[in-house]
Amino acid sequence: MKITQAQGNGQGQCALCKKRGIWNVQWMCFLYEVEDKDGVYCKNCVDELRIQSAIDGRKGVIIWQI
Repeated sequence: MKITQAQGNGQGQCALCKKRGIWNVQWMCFLYEVEDKDGVYCKNCVDELRIQSAIDGRKGVIIWQI
């Protein structure tokens, strides 16, 4: 999964937070674009998407390294 900083000026809203009904408007420099997904995402939602991607990639097994 490729994650890049969002382009643009002004403010934007996280697509996942908007879908969940959470008010989350941030400056575009603090939002991220995720490959193969529409919209931009905040850091918290990007972290959730990365974890979900890891779960899907390992078929439900997460190996934590400490």
